[in-house]
Amino acid sequence: MKNITAFLVASIVFPITLAFAQAQAQAPTAAGPTAEAPRQTTESELKATIEKLQPDSVVLEIDGQTATWRDLFPHIQNAVKELNNGRRANRTSPREAIRSMMQKLAARRMFALEAKRLDLIPDDEARKKIESKIEENLLTDKRNRFKTLAQYAASLDLMGHNLLNASLDDIINIMYLNGKLFDDIQITEHELDLYIRYKKAVNKGIDTLNVQKRNAMNKLAQDPSLQTDEGFKKLAREYSEGVEAAWGGELRYDFTRKELAEVNEIKEFNWKAGEVTPVLETGSAMRIMRVLRNLPKETPQSPEKLRVAQILVGKLGDSENLNDKEGIKTRLRPQKQKALIEEYIYQMSQRYKVKTLLFPEGLWSAPGKSLFTTPAIQTEATDSNASQAQEKQQPVPGTEEKTEK
Repeated sequence: MKNITAFLVASIVFPITLAFAQAQAQAPTAAGPTAEAPRQTTESELKATIEKLQPDSVVLEIDGQTATWRDLFPHIQNAVKELNNGRRANRTSPREAIRSMMQKLAARRMFALEAKRLDLIPDDEARKKIESKIEENLLTDKRNRFKTLAQYAASLDLMGHNLLNASLDDIINIMYLNGKLFDDIQITEHELDLYIRYKKAVNKGIDTLNVQKRNAMNKLAQDPSLQTDEGFKKLAREYSEGVEAAWGGELRYDFTRKELAEVNEIKEFNWKAGEVTPVLETGSAMRIMRVLRNLPKETPQSPEKLRVAQILVGKLGDSENLNDKEGIKTRLRPQKQKALIEEYIYQMSQRYKVKTLLFPEGLWSAPGKSLFTTPAIQTEATDSNASQAQEKQQPVPGTEEKTEK
């Protein structure tokens, strides 16, 4: 056994998974069977497609409107340029940079279409608030060369209004729609209950794992090899999870007794050179320490310093207070917003029949089932956040096919 954690993890993964499955058993299930994800376009396939394109080749279609390779090429150039400049450090390849850019452009156009479909157009007061927010963003974004709303609007007009470019009115309508649909998302009591049950199941597994790690460390503490420097080094190399394992557990730092007491969350650290501690457990780790030697004082007034070695095993834990329900709701709210936006965008991509030659499988995959994407939860969210649409007797977003006007 080379590592205590590695040895024990396998014994706990299945119970945690089973407990989560049991906690989810009473949750609403996604409608219909889960479709198998289509094969994704590879880097080489994307390159081969691009090499065959002509300026007038249609590369993107949304709701019957099309964009050509001539229209898209400047956007692709910018995406690849940003990738090369490190502005998209999280993008692992040009393929992902291009896909992300096309998702952004397509989503913007779909939201503009959706605002018209739902007739969610801001009144004068709401429009002024959105314009003020845009101007504020222009001033705070150091990368932006536009400092006024008029400059920004003029730049949008200069690019022309087509499938890939938006007017200022489009952007204002999109921001208004997003505010109506997603700004007031709340965590329901049902969602909170599911989350707490899931976390309790995980925590139960974590507690079991920590008990097993504690037992293994207590057994290791009885090994007589720890009583010699060479024996401690051997066991530290074999079992310690810290970087100091490579040095036989020796910490490349000289500690005072007070510092060692604080690290181990004990009142005093009184062990002498050549002595080994029992298992010292804190909220985040378990340690067995050996005092290697006392170091000469720099001055008579200097505190005593020690060179020590340790065998460190980290504890698994979760500091989240499951009794703080309001705090949990606050932390979950952005996750729910993100999940619902992703689900909404996917639904729009089906409604507006988004197609692209560069990614034949589609720009978006169907979202997997999660705490926030079951039909019941979606309906509740859209019902509570699209009240204006309801007042105008418009269909709830995502539940009805687009009607021709």
